[in-house]
Amino acid sequence: MKRRYDEVLPDEMVCSAGDNAVESLLGFVAAHAGECGYSAERTTEIGKAVEEALVNILRFACSNGQGEIKITCGVHEGGGLSVTITDTGEPFNMLLAGAFPDLDGMGDAGQRPSTSVMKRFIKDIEYKRTATGNTLIFNVLKEV
Repeated sequence: MKRRYDEVLPDEMVCSAGDNAVESLLGFVAAHAGECGYSAERTTEIGKAVEEALVNILRFACSNGQGEIKITCGVHEGGGLSVTITDTGEPFNMLLAGAFPDLDGMGDAGQRPSTSVMKRFIKDIEYKRTATGNTLIFNVLKEV
């Protein structure tokens, strides 16, 4: 669905933590990447990184299907896209996945969070835990 030229794209989107959230949130991020002028290839890469983060959130932080996921998009200091993903789930820093192989209680037996796609396509990723949930920030370099 195309937007009208005078239609303003909202800065944030909130969804319940469920499987149908991924598609809606990915579309939201893709629209913002397009607005920032990223190529179709780079927009796809950003989408893959965001999808991996969302799947990890649904599987490990909000595994009970409870909670919300919010994505906020904006432009960071360097002129590129900033994507902030916040969830109200259990404390979960996916950036430490694999760093501590003996972690107990992280998902089902044999399941481990994956961050390889995120780290391949997004070079500047931050994690913060606040009183209300987990926050993951992707700062995407501006395409030249």
